[in-house]
Amino acid sequence: EGGGIGDGAGDALLAGVARQRDPATTLDRLLRLLQAVLGRTSYLALLDEQPAARERLVEVMARSALLAERLAAHPLLLDDLLDGRADAPPGDRDALVALWRASAAGLPTDDAEAQLVALNELRQSVAFRIARVALLDRQPAVASAAQLAALAEVVVDALLGIARADMRRQHGGLDAAGPHAGVAVVGYGSLGGAELGFGSDLDLVFLFDPHCEGHSSDGARPLDAGRYQVRLVQKLLALLATQTPAGRLYEADPGRPPGGAQGLLLCSPPRFSSYQATQARAW
Repeated sequence: EGGGIGDGAGDALLAGVARQRDPATTLDRLLRLLQAVLGRTSYLALLDEQPAARERLVEVMARSALLAERLAAHPLLLDDLLDGRADAPPGDRDALVALWRASAAGLPTDDAEAQLVALNELRQSVAFRIARVALLDRQPAVASAAQLAALAEVVVDALLGIARADMRRQHGGLDAAGPHAGVAVVGYGSLGGAELGFGSDLDLVFLFDPHCEGHSSDGARPLDAGRYQVRLVQKLLALLATQTPAGRLYEADPGRPPGGAQGLLLCSPPRFSSYQATQARAW
């Protein structure tokens, strides 16, 4: 229903599957994907018309369970695969920031949900491209890990901007105490070491600016600085965990030292510095 693959393209796909080391597994993965995109005639037409796209698709189905699962779960990733964008690495952090700005440019600034969906689609696309490049052995594993960490940094920074804008709409800002609401996000573990994996969660520590103490936000429903900062972090964590059509962004672990599992959500810079100097283990 809604279209299909022509006989010639279907025969070519089956012939490509038959040449793989494990044709049965490859065929099973391919059928799962085709079932997911049966109603998307544009993708089926591309497979009909582009032999190179069919070859890339069969290669991915044969060589990577991870990429095959992601394609079936998020068919939008076919856009990257079918036009060849997934054959090149996505670039450094500045390039990722530019990609996000371009994605967000046409979105309403007051629509946090639309921005979250766009951010998640971008994360899926970039992570897929990094995985594809790793599959093709076109860059060292350490470079892929660093790119995944840079992607997570861009995502967290974008979410912090979305959360701040939402807080400003509800409660105003802490402009009297500075422009950034007095919160910094520090990455620990594999994120902090730029060694992130494709399934890694994010170990995060949140620092507050003590200079904000004694101030309140300037909106119609003002909050004192402490409550404002905690709400901001809670909103950021909620955005990270929100389910969208492109899935969730990341699992996050905010219960890291110096607070530990029973610690406070926010830590002061002096306490954080003292912990690093006297208690923290070297990674």
